[in-house]
Amino acid sequence: MYPSPERPEYGVFVERLANALRARGHDVEESVLRSGRRGRVATPVVYARLLARTLAAARGTKPDVVYAHYLVPPGLIAAATGKPFVVTAHGGDVRNARSSAPIGLLTRIVVRRSSAVICVSEYLRDRLGANAEVIDCGVDIDRYRPTPRAPGEGPRFLFVGSLTARKNVGRLMRAYARLREGSLTIIGAGPLEAELRAAAPAGVRFTGRRTPEGVKVEVIDCGVDTERLRPVPRAMGNGTGPRFLYIGSLTHRKNVERLQQAFAKLGGGTLTIVGGGPLEERLRETAPVGTRFAGRLSPDGVAAEIAKADVVCLPSLEEPQGQAMLEALARGRPVVATRVGGPAEVITPGIGALVDPLDVDSIAAGMLAAAALPVPSSEAVRAAAAHALPIQAEKVEAVLARAANGGPPPATTGDRPRSGAGVDP
Repeated sequence: MYPSPERPEYGVFVERLANALRARGHDVEESVLRSGRRGRVATPVVYARLLARTLAAARGTKPDVVYAHYLVPPGLIAAATGKPFVVTAHGGDVRNARSSAPIGLLTRIVVRRSSAVICVSEYLRDRLGANAEVIDCGVDIDRYRPTPRAPGEGPRFLFVGSLTARKNVGRLMRAYARLREGSLTIIGAGPLEAELRAAAPAGVRFTGRRTPEGVKVEVIDCGVDTERLRPVPRAMGNGTGPRFLYIGSLTHRKNVERLQQAFAKLGGGTLTIVGGGPLEERLRETAPVGTRFAGRLSPDGVAAEIAKADVVCLPSLEEPQGQAMLEALARGRPVVATRVGGPAEVITPGIGALVDPLDVDSIAAGMLAAAALPVPSSEAVRAAAAHALPIQAEKVEAVLARAANGGPPPATTGDRPRSGAGVDP
């Protein structure tokens, strides 16, 4: 495995090791596989092409030694060059050798013919059962320097890796749920991603695959005008119960139908729906008692409706960020929001509730919990202040300036490493 434009994190530790060898004055010619299609037909074709490239490179450069990563097939390809070769075992290759008799036989051939075998841990050497060196791929301590703890509340947990059964992320999420505090960020992707997202408890955030340095992606929302949207006291009520407000388009993704069903379970209060869209007619026909449709409103009209409300509800099936959420918080209103998407990065129990958008009971419980919070909420106002327009504009300005000047993003400590070397799967 080796980095590619599509998967810049894929095997980056191999690339960095190759560059470290270059930095020590060695000439390193690369013959590698990058991310791409694999399967019963595609994989043999891919490795046949790798064999052809490696043999051609060996004939052209006449290397003193070939360095392969993974025992089979790369170790076999290195052996085919007829040159002395060293191979590093990373784990999956050793598991394959132990679970498959044919691969085990080929692995023993590679180990016997190699000039040396390297394992990345003593554990792996013991499982391989060979006389091997133990040398891991190292860490770039110039890039990964110690940094102060980031500001924020609650312990922040992080998982980095593929979302497969072996990585055991499902049990990690269940253990995290028992803590009832903090946050869990999951970086990576894999065959279990959809299943894990569906089962994720509140406070879990999936970021997908990331580049090693996060080189091109910044997280900056569009901000909220905290000068225009100031906190206001709770409006005088009429004794009918909490006043809920929805702001947004009336589409399937916004999940207003389940919001109406959840509101009907409460048995009191009012629900105002601001917005329009293709589902408006159906939503009006099925609206429970206490629902009012305000239609599309101007920004000032929306601000006025927020001032009348006790709670703002955003139960979308997925919400990438949630601009209405920030506007509600700036007005000091608690927010009921989907736990799928960006709101989970902002909403805490002190300023609202995160809900399962597919579970009407969860939405109803979140509405009751948010309705019990103070209005105006000073904690909500502070949360919105972190997203104030001038702050976000300054962040965008910095990104634009770096782009204009050709400078790197702030997380990068140097130029991106060049392509690495050796035979690699």
